Amino acid sequence: MSDCIERCLAKNPADRFQSFKQIVSVLEDTQLDAWGVEQDAALNAFDTIYRLHRKRLLGSQRNGNPEDVIFDFPGGRTLSITFGDLSGFHADALVSSDDLYLSMDAGVALALEQAAGPGYHELAKSFRPVRIGRVAVTPAFALNAKYVFHGVTVGVSEKDDVVGPSRDVVAEIVDSCFYHAESLDVETLAFPLLGTGIGHLSRSESLDAMFQIISRRMLRGSSTVSKVTVVLRNSHVHQTRSDQYDTLE
Repeated sequence: MSDCIERCLAKNPADRFQSFKQIVSVLEDTQLDAWGVEQDAALNAFDTIYRLHRKRLLGSQRNGNPEDVIFDFPGGRTLSITFGDLSGFHADALVSSDDLYLSMDAGVALALEQAAGPGYHELAKSFRPVRIGRVAVTPAFALNAKYVFHGVTVGVSEKDDVVGPSRDVVAEIVDSCFYHAESLDVETLAFPLLGTGIGHLSRSESLDAMFQIISRRMLRGSSTVSKVTVVLRNSHVHQTRSDQYDTLE
């Protein structure tokens, strides 16, 4: 019931139920979850553990060094949710969250650009514009990784209206990252909380969607990826390039 209510209140109207008939169908069919996905007992077990930690992970007050939450999947695969700075993290591929022009003007995209060094942004710009929900891949330059997967959470419509992220967009980006990881034989992936910076997607919607897709991949897929980390920032403040200039002045 809680998940059904959450879908009814989804920020993006396209993510909501489109009729009362759909709501009744989900409530009556115990084989489906609120998003129309077939229930899986093993996934439900991991989701139950996630729900126990969810409030703390999304809490606004984090004193000291919060403990990581680690999920152990079959085959030695792990999903860790931790707190820190993605730009200093070690992984085969780091995932960025940016707009269609790969502007890198704020948040984790800006932090990665500054840590990557010269040439990083110029190379990334050769791929733009990138469609919302898709991923461009570049070398990681001076970052502690081989690649950066640039996930696009903000795009434009055919009428040039700004299109923001939704659960579906987050899911598409996560799936695309796994696709590229498998193509490049990547074993370790590190994600930020997608779409919560300039995209203004709620932290809960982003983390819920990411956990659902990643856990399915880790439990059921035959992926090359053996370790995934979701790195949550310790602050809700999303620094922009202008903030950097103000600080320097």
